[in-house]
Amino acid sequence: MVSFEPFIARAIRVYGRAEQPFERVGMVGPGTFIRITPAVSWAWNMAGDPVGETWYEPRRAEHTPPAGT
Repeated sequence: MVSFEPFIARAIRVYGRAEQPFERVGMVGPGTFIRITPAVSWAWNMAGDPVGETWYEPRRAEHTPPAGT
């Protein structure tokens, strides 16, 4: 949720292959990470616009696997 007043929501949904969790040092320090190779994803309102007359239209993307996988 970006805001309740005005109502602004963002979302992503990713379907794909996940690798087992692994430890590493990231941009914000050490942590446990899961790497996801997406197959299909959907995104809603990445621009952060308030809801208008209708709900946000989802954007679907199909992803090509990296070479060698």
